[in-house]
Amino acid sequence: MRIIGLYVCILTSCLLATHTLANSTLTVAVNAEYAPVIFTKDGKVAGIEHDILEMVAEELGYTLDYVSTEFDNVLSAVSNKTADIGVAGLSMTAARQQIVDFTNPIMALGQMAIIRLDRAGELSYPGTIKKPQTKVGVVKATTGQAYAQAQLGMTEVFAFANVEAGIVALRAGEVDFFIHDAPTSWRIAQESEFSNLLSLYHPLTEERIAWAVAKDNAVLLEKVNEVIEKLHAAGTIRQVQSKWIPVRIVVN
Repeated sequence: MRIIGLYVCILTSCLLATHTLANSTLTVAVNAEYAPVIFTKDGKVAGIEHDILEMVAEELGYTLDYVSTEFDNVLSAVSNKTADIGVAGLSMTAARQQIVDFTNPIMALGQMAIIRLDRAGELSYPGTIKKPQTKVGVVKATTGQAYAQAQLGMTEVFAFANVEAGIVALRAGEVDFFIHDAPTSWRIAQESEFSNLLSLYHPLTEERIAWAVAKDNAVLLEKVNEVIEKLHAAGTIRQVQSKWIPVRIVVN
């Protein structure tokens, strides 16, 4: 009887696992304020990570249910299991890996600095950002803030709620530099509304962007990783990036 009971238990577990990975909903904690990586367009979530996540969900038989939250609440939503996965242009860091597990990287990025075009003559030289009394803007709880606090000890660091608030402060002269991930710089280079800003394309950091999954959700992590690797191998992820970032400027 024990053997039969064990067999029934194993069979039931397999059926439950199969159900979990097919025809079910994947709850996604999202901070969609990071164009073109993940943002809101016409009232809906859009961008690089959204397109890739849709492909992963379709492959695994999931439907997506986005739950919007503040950037610094994304990891807690995953670790507290109010969401299955967290998506917010998240850089993989040792500190964050203490809270959640990360999928295989979606893309590689780095922090870059942005200045006002009319101040290019005084601020575009290497090392200027590290001078005493320089005012640097970042988005709170990001790797941009971590970089500024660790590497720019002689500057004044101002943390903003999102990219838009940081750009407003930069334009108003409240900060000299605004630091954020490379796609923000690429976006500024392409859109006419930012014609009075200049991106300094020297990467300040090297980072990998991935999605957050709860530490005890190994089944989901493995399945998502399998699809991510397939999409990388097929060149699909690169195609998605090119769709949203058609022009990349590289300065050696």
